[in-house]
Amino acid sequence: MTRNKRRVLTSALALVAGVYGIRFTLHLYREKKAMACMQTVKMEPWAVGRYLIDVPQGAEVHYAQGYRGAGADIEVFPCSLFQTRMLVKERVEELQGIKHLEGGTLLERYVESKTLPNTWLLYRWEDRTFKSHDLQAFIDAYHWKEKPESKDPFSENAYLFKFGRGTNINETAMRQDQSELEDFFRHVRIRDNRDIPTEQGFCMGYSFIPGEPLPGEHAESSSITFTVPGHPDIFVRYETQLVSPTTAASEKLLDRIERVYRDSPGNIFTSEKLRGREHAVGHLQGQEYLDMTKDKGLWNMQFQWEYRGVGESWEKPAMSLELINSREEGSTAPLSMTKEEAMALWDVMVDSIRLRPTTKTSAAPENGTSGTTPQSTAPIKPRAPLGTTLKTNEICTQTGIWECAHRDNQGGLKRGFREHQTLPEAFLDTKRGLLGKLMGRPAGILVDTTWTLVGYLDET
Repeated sequence: MTRNKRRVLTSALALVAGVYGIRFTLHLYREKKAMACMQTVKMEPWAVGRYLIDVPQGAEVHYAQGYRGAGADIEVFPCSLFQTRMLVKERVEELQGIKHLEGGTLLERYVESKTLPNTWLLYRWEDRTFKSHDLQAFIDAYHWKEKPESKDPFSENAYLFKFGRGTNINETAMRQDQSELEDFFRHVRIRDNRDIPTEQGFCMGYSFIPGEPLPGEHAESSSITFTVPGHPDIFVRYETQLVSPTTAASEKLLDRIERVYRDSPGNIFTSEKLRGREHAVGHLQGQEYLDMTKDKGLWNMQFQWEYRGVGESWEKPAMSLELINSREEGSTAPLSMTKEEAMALWDVMVDSIRLRPTTKTSAAPENGTSGTTPQSTAPIKPRAPLGTTLKTNEICTQTGIWECAHRDNQGGLKRGFREHQTLPEAFLDTKRGLLGKLMGRPAGILVDTTWTLVGYLDET
């Protein structure tokens, strides 16, 4: 090789190494900036089903109702008594206005409960074709409830519970339906969406169902969605649902991802895998997959964490967390959040998922609110003393500032963790040098470490 060729090759290698070094330095800078930013972001807990998850303060959270209690789907929304009566009246008139081919109308029976005020049940046929005791029909059930302190029928502190379920049109089935639904309506309570009940039960939007699932057919599920404050293009969804043993044993997240890429190998050229691993949260052995995909020159985020649950266990339901972005049609705007910022927020949210702590309480008042009167209140848990140490993969015992034993941890020497989070590894620079970079040596490694509590954080 001539001297000129060696010079050219050396210059090219130096240029490649320089560009790669700059990119790596910028990546570390963005990671550190994102982690520092997340340590100042205030989070607040939200009750979803029987679990809690921390979301950024100021997020406009929306619940999606999916509870199946006594075999029924439920919707809950603010509604005055006047509006409720009008809604029921219009539904009755709608069903009575459709003639059935075998006589009568789609409305088979209308019942206003005599034992539970403001409760209406409409037994109806699914279509106009057949009528038979053997065919499943449907029941629409409505129950209006207000907070005990509200005495105004136009009050905004009142809610309509609307159920829809299958039934059979015979006296035995209809009496059983009415009994189950009235019993359910007696138990369900109103709550503010930011209230976190201290007794065992299931939280939905505007409502709380105390205790373990009632006897009968159940598949309780609840979810929330929100956009990240200051980042209207970043969309988050968290869901929890009781599942069957068959569903719990079905294909896991990473297996599904692997199958998709195996069936569509071209995806590898339009995506960047950020993470694909087992990610346990407390006792929940979940998996996560984070990637970026490019479409028409624009990057999109798709972050997923999933726990398959234990069949028929309300304490270990299936759950999932998803973070994606959305754009208005035709928009070419870049993402408002860097991938490092999104991953930092993601880690805080995933690791905050925990079973809602409860205490034993007295029997529920019949008119029901989510406020409870504890029979025995658990003592206030004392703070863990400063200097407490925990190792990687142990569960954080105190919300606060924790210092890493590896002082060169690229993830930050001091970090804020919340109680119940799993403490992470330290990320260390391999100091690979120019030759290491050219040979493809990893930029960093994860190592087990020790975290020491050095300060406290406010719980809110």
